[in-house]
Amino acid sequence: MKLLVALACLVMAGAGWAQPAHELLSKPVDISLRGWNRVLLMRSGSTLLFHFEPSHLISVIAFDSAGKATATQDDHYRVLDRFSLVKPDIKGLFELNGEAVLFLDQELMTKHCLIRLRYSAASGRLIEEKLVAESKNANKRMEFYVMKNRHEDNYAIFFCTDLSHPRESDLYVVYFDELHNSSREVQLELDRKKFDFLKVLGAEADPKGILITLGLDKTKLYARPDHNSPIVEGGAVYDHFIKYFYLAKDSSGPATCMIDVSESVYPSIAWYTGNASVKGLNSVVHNSHAITYKYGLDNVSAEITSTLFVKIDEASMAAKFRTIKNSIANQFLKTQTDTSRYYTGIPVRMATEAHGITTLISRGVTEHQDQQSLSRYDASYTSTLAGITQLDEQGRELWGVVLPCNQAYQQMPLNSYSYHFNNLVTCRKGTDFFVIFNDYDENFNNSLRTPGYIINSFENTNAFCYKIDGSRQVTRQYVFGTPAKKEYRSCFTDAASFDEETGVYAALISYKKRGKVSIRMAWSQLSP
Repeated sequence: MKLLVALACLVMAGAGWAQPAHELLSKPVDISLRGWNRVLLMRSGSTLLFHFEPSHLISVIAFDSAGKATATQDDHYRVLDRFSLVKPDIKGLFELNGEAVLFLDQELMTKHCLIRLRYSAASGRLIEEKLVAESKNANKRMEFYVMKNRHEDNYAIFFCTDLSHPRESDLYVVYFDELHNSSREVQLELDRKKFDFLKVLGAEADPKGILITLGLDKTKLYARPDHNSPIVEGGAVYDHFIKYFYLAKDSSGPATCMIDVSESVYPSIAWYTGNASVKGLNSVVHNSHAITYKYGLDNVSAEITSTLFVKIDEASMAAKFRTIKNSIANQFLKTQTDTSRYYTGIPVRMATEAHGITTLISRGVTEHQDQQSLSRYDASYTSTLAGITQLDEQGRELWGVVLPCNQAYQQMPLNSYSYHFNNLVTCRKGTDFFVIFNDYDENFNNSLRTPGYIINSFENTNAFCYKIDGSRQVTRQYVFGTPAKKEYRSCFTDAASFDEETGVYAALISYKKRGKVSIRMAWSQLSP
């Protein structure tokens, strides 16, 4: 709350696009450009920055409500193996009972382990380090999924046997209170012998309860690729199923349902929200399947994608689904541009409002194969569009829009510095949605008809934001204030935190002025 007082109070209205939001910058932060970062806004007004550098201790920097760094901690750990932190597998970073709690998945002594780290909100000092769970042995690995309802100071962990043991059923959920004591355990019954493969598509907590989504595959036809076919990668055919386990709040056991999505749909990831207006559950499932096909004498990579909207009745667990085609968004795209291309996005956020309308934000990504030699192709990607589609309780499209977002990037290692800037960040406060990305200043006033330059380097970009309000009005603004000439504030899209109560957005940024680059923390009030 105190952070709001420290932010500037200047807002200027523009004719077409909104002007700068309130913003606050810290002094330069002394961290390495290598590694990974996470940010957590605390209810007390402080902010914690976590820096994970390969083979180094975790650095935690605490900032007060005025944006001043008050402490830097490099604690020593007894359970965590710092030499394995090439890329941390973060299962969750939450505020619990006034503390910052970090969950890390790490392999220790050939066992898959889940480690819980508790930090002081004021100083970032390590309070407790504990091994929460580990696999039975090296051959029977466990996967862990930490689920927290943002309205309560408790959480649950879903345990699932690793995919290498498809015939063994070991699925259960353990609930923890605000003091991190386990309160109960719920077993999830599944006859794994009927299926050949299992994949966890989603495990999320909502004020209504927990929904766990599993993808199940059963072999329908054993076959080898047909080399006379234009599809190079053929092979076996599978029937695909989606299995839901719903644990309502304070329920004694799970309610279940399963849908058959046919052999042509390959579920890959799922999102969930409760729908109080119809006493139901909404699930969005994105499907993707990589293929290689012949184009002349070349083998070309491609991906077949689709998105399903699944409506589940909370009482009977009866489920119906339909395909989201983004028809209205595509109609908008065609009216704004002279093109015949079709927009198909990868969902990045889903939210359902109190009156039952579901908003789905997606990102359009196109893969290109660039031939470097007779035998070598390098993959490159362009993300030129962001799509927003709103659905009613049955999954029917009500409204849609496509927005320009021009980014191009080569396939790069995960520890590449540029990797931190080429994504979208989505936030929500009430009925307002925000889509944050980095772009050139020259593209600020551009539209679908004149999209402007495609970004190939993020060094001279600034953080932009699309705001979509409850009346479906779209405006654009700089996230951290209007920059001066040759001043750039690029946002680390993987190191940000948003307070849905106050509307404050905090992120690590690359700040460049007069050719000098520094790393800083920045805060902005996106919505009053």
